[in-house]
Amino acid sequence: MYEKDLKRIVSLFPELIEEGLSVEEEEYPIRSNHSTYRCDLKGKDKNGNTVYIELKLEAGEAVVAQMSKYATFVKENGRFMVAAFQFKKDVIPVLNKLGYEHKVVDYDKANQLLKENETNPKLFERKMKALPSHPAYKKTPTQLVYQDNEREIISGLFHELESLLRDYVEREYHLQFIGLDIRKKEEHRLLFKSPTSPGDRFVIYTRPREMNIIEIQYVPDFSFTTGHTTKRKEDFKAYIDAHEEEVAGLFGFDQLHSRTKKEVLEQGDHLDHRKQAWKGLSYRIVSPIDEWSKPDFPQFVAMKFISFVETILPVLEDFEKMSNKEM
Repeated sequence: MYEKDLKRIVSLFPELIEEGLSVEEEEYPIRSNHSTYRCDLKGKDKNGNTVYIELKLEAGEAVVAQMSKYATFVKENGRFMVAAFQFKKDVIPVLNKLGYEHKVVDYDKANQLLKENETNPKLFERKMKALPSHPAYKKTPTQLVYQDNEREIISGLFHELESLLRDYVEREYHLQFIGLDIRKKEEHRLLFKSPTSPGDRFVIYTRPREMNIIEIQYVPDFSFTTGHTTKRKEDFKAYIDAHEEEVAGLFGFDQLHSRTKKEVLEQGDHLDHRKQAWKGLSYRIVSPIDEWSKPDFPQFVAMKFISFVETILPVLEDFEKMSNKEM
């Protein structure tokens, strides 16, 4: 089970967490002066109290910092809760000490409900207010490596992502949409010009060699040549090296990976620091390709992209300040 499956089934059956709980919104924005944090679920308990819930397959230390940010900057007081199938050692005592709740979700029950409702349209109805309604799209044929059904899925996904994101991210974050680029090896990229520097790009990327992965990337001084390097790339690499733990925590992870190993992929989504190739930062969504055609999957990816942008823009501001001081 992936984290998005947990979100799907808890949104449909919030009683998995607590009787009388209702879910009002997913990816609820909590804003500080410089950043926006996205809480997985906002809802109401049976007594009408607001509940902020962070969902994890396994909750590690990073979730404590996430909950602290939510509690610090939220405008409407309420209960703060982490719901997970399991918790790493010492996480629960720290949550309790800080006044945050924890709920252990019954994996077998959640998995059974997921199987029983896999054809239920309501399972794929998302409550994400940041995104417009699910758009229609035109299928555009691509060529070469993928099987025909896979090609149709990927083409459809990327065109839906374009429809969901291009106007919204330009209006909210000043990211200029450049286009959908499909290379001869059927590498798909949605490219957005970063507001931080003319050559920087935000990218949604996938390739046949890693068919179960969609990457959301920030790439300084973007180039299609992977061996290409510049001073800005090297400076960004050095900045991330010096702030690895802090950056990983901002994205809700305990660590930042520089080389994706098999055991990392088995754990699901993760944050990757490309010290070779692009020399950028990449949020990697790990999901089998047959998931990509599910009705709500484009919305999941679009919200991950929005959250990635919201999280990294303050990091880039700090990077720019430090770079300017050194000049």
